[in-house]
Amino acid sequence: MRRRHFVGTVGLALSFGLLAGCASQSSDQTPQERLVSQSESAARSMLESPDFTVLPLYLQRAHAVVIFPNLIRGGFFIAGEGGEGVLVARRQDGSWGYPAFYNMISGSLGLQVGGQLSSMIIAVMTEDGLNAIMDSQFTFGADANVAIVTVGAGVDARTGLNQNADMYAFSRNRGLFVGGALEGSVLQPVESANRAYYGPAASTYQIVQGNLFNPQANGLRAVLPPREVAVR
Repeated sequence: MRRRHFVGTVGLALSFGLLAGCASQSSDQTPQERLVSQSESAARSMLESPDFTVLPLYLQRAHAVVIFPNLIRGGFFIAGEGGEGVLVARRQDGSWGYPAFYNMISGSLGLQVGGQLSSMIIAVMTEDGLNAIMDSQFTFGADANVAIVTVGAGVDARTGLNQNADMYAFSRNRGLFVGGALEGSVLQPVESANRAYYGPAASTYQIVQGNLFNPQANGLRAVLPPREVAVR
């Protein structure tokens, strides 16, 4: 097995602020439906942003994507609960599947500046990366066989990311993630949210395998770029 390593921040300069064009949320939505709507809005905002012109190119060839629409609140990374997000994996036919629910639990981020909301999209480029996330819980930087690059604004299609990483974490923050700031943070599935969204027998594995669906997530799936020719 080829040896990979945790890669630090690459060009992390981002527009920091509230998410633009947040999806309107009905008061009768469940928490899971609201999170899916927020993830759709965050994905659309970042994919259409001139600061992230390279992002669609990487999602076109990604095995999966993890979206955290609101990572920072009240000036602190949400310790304990973690930022709530979704993982969407590709199905065998290349189309996007339906979201599985995940939390990110604080690692070394600690006190942050602001009191605003931020978002992060993690493009999972390899089967190794997806399998690592699927292994109950995944700790950034703990698996020497999974390489992660943290990316900020200004890395465009002409510049590209000349790295052979398993994951690329695109963040909207300006100056808040430095060095290995993701290192030590934990991704873990939220099976109770999966059951609430899909039914009592739902699990992360079944969702990622493409065995479950909920039409409320079709807007999110439609926002994500379809599979195209690999970009390197």
